[in-house]
Amino acid sequence: MDQISKVQKVLFSCSSLDQIDFEEIAQNLTWDQQKDFLDRTALHPLLVRYPIKRTFLLKFLKQLIEAIEKYSDEVHDDLYDYFCEIKVPLTSPEEFAFKHFMYNDQGDCVTIKEATSLISNGTTGLCTWEAAIKLAEYASQHKDEFEDKNMIELGSGIGFAGICIEKICKPKCLYLTDCHEKVLKLLRENVEINCEEQSNIKVKELFWGESLQEAINGDLMPDYLVASDIIYDDSLFEPLLKTVSDIFRLNSKCVFILACTIRNEETLNKFLTRIKNCEQKLKIIEETLLETSKFDLLNPNYKSKVKIYRILL
Repeated sequence: MDQISKVQKVLFSCSSLDQIDFEEIAQNLTWDQQKDFLDRTALHPLLVRYPIKRTFLLKFLKQLIEAIEKYSDEVHDDLYDYFCEIKVPLTSPEEFAFKHFMYNDQGDCVTIKEATSLISNGTTGLCTWEAAIKLAEYASQHKDEFEDKNMIELGSGIGFAGICIEKICKPKCLYLTDCHEKVLKLLRENVEINCEEQSNIKVKELFWGESLQEAINGDLMPDYLVASDIIYDDSLFEPLLKTVSDIFRLNSKCVFILACTIRNEETLNKFLTRIKNCEQKLKIIEETLLETSKFDLLNPNYKSKVKIYRILL
């Protein structure tokens, strides 16, 4: 990966700026190259159209300018002007911003609008979480397996994993489901940003434990059920497992791919035990620990482990 591509990947996804060697960059920038660097990073058309978090962009420009001042006679006027422009305080808090995740060497991105706070509108579902990133990575590693298949995602949140699956794996049909009104609204926005009108994605409201009939086409034979970061509250296990069982009734050969962030071993083990003892007697046939991914720049210092479980009837 060349230097500018690495900077773009870090900046666009609002990753840790520690991964950028600003001094090395500054030593090699002429006056004209400063403008070109600005246009390809902070003023890239993608960031102009879908802005990243303002405080993060300000921090990026500040570190860049300080490095240039150390090694050059002067900083380009456009760089200073843009820094001063975004330094002006906003009249209201920045509730939402965008992140852009490159998923191949051609620079293609998944663009996600998300809340700037972990808890917003009474839910944590308006942010992208680590298990969704790992589910997207797992899917990209198995894209031939998912191609032209019918898929359902439970607890889609704002859509990172599902949109990645659609763009990278090209399933025949993909249902993205959630139950929170604000989450569904943002999920639909993100699908609209990333996917063409004739996309095979369908966004549906689905309450675990209730009938699938309104959310899922009754004729659908799901080949894969996927989910990430849904094992956190044991009071939800019963309705969740009812929905999982109902989906396996639509196709007994369905494969359930579950990505779990290991926060509380006791809660996870309780769910895995319930899976084996539920009405459908599901079997865990594969357990994979994913430690890295092409999307990991979101949380480079993330310490929690994420396991991927492959579950069959």
